[in-house]
Amino acid sequence: EITRGESGTETDRNFHYLLAGAARNRFLLHIVDNNMSLFLESRDNFLQVEGRPEKSIQRHRELLDAIKARDPEGAAQAMREHLIDIENSLFEMMGRRRRKQ
Repeated sequence: EITRGESGTETDRNFHYLLAGAARNRFLLHIVDNNMSLFLESRDNFLQVEGRPEKSIQRHRELLDAIKARDPEGAAQAMREHLIDIENSLFEMMGRRRRKQ
């Protein structure tokens, strides 16, 4: 999707739902569901930040590789780095909006 110029939002959403479902944790699934609904519009914008889709794919691969290797520390580290990347991209996106106003 990314190479075709699409946002990849739907695939990203599905990835997170599949992970939450695989964890068999209703609480986690509920959090993912709420976050996906809450950030639906902003996620499309967020994935337009230059380099963001590729970075998300990289972090998702790292997380999935750690899960496949049954490496909880590696999975936790990949998730922490993914969240830090997201936070940085959100601040970048907000900064651009302020500059445009």
